[in-house]
Amino acid sequence: MDSSYIPDFFENHNVKISGGQTAYFKKMKDTLTLLLNAGDSMVLVDDPEKVEQYSFVAYLPKIGYYLIKVQYPEGNSYMLVNSNNGFKKYIPGLPFVSLSGNKLLAVNTDLVAGHTPNVMQLLTLDADTLITNFTLHVKNWGPDKVKRTSDTSFILQKQHLVTDTANSRISFTNSFSNIIIGKR
Repeated sequence: MDSSYIPDFFENHNVKISGGQTAYFKKMKDTLTLLLNAGDSMVLVDDPEKVEQYSFVAYLPKIGYYLIKVQYPEGNSYMLVNSNNGFKKYIPGLPFVSLSGNKLLAVNTDLVAGHTPNVMQLLTLDADTLITNFTLHVKNWGPDKVKRTSDTSFILQKQHLVTDTANSRISFTNSFSNIIIGKR
């Protein structure tokens, strides 16, 4: 298993917020406007009651979804918005798209503060919607990065918290697992 280098989300999807990506959205004060393919737009307004703030992360052309970061006072989640019809789905972490573009694995790690869960969630792209296949919450480690190796397998970088109580320090170590997605 080649786990010597696993790219981060932006390298994995080859996306950057640059001049090309700004054509997909506008941000004015507390309002994020996403431009949908049919010429319509979808508006997300920061919500002071729920204390949610929205920011554009990237457009994922392989699946036709916008990735939006949803920031809370402590912690965050993400939202995927279909660029055709505006369908939106909250996901717990950054999504990694399968090679064929029909599956997503969202991962999140927060081992220190604990404001967000250590979780991975598998979703299937079905026409213009996303279906959750499973959500796995973990306690002693966090799913950190994903390297797609085929449409049904990937290498998962797991982050572990190491506490040195004698010196009041914490550090992290990584381990790797080869995960194969199968049917029950």
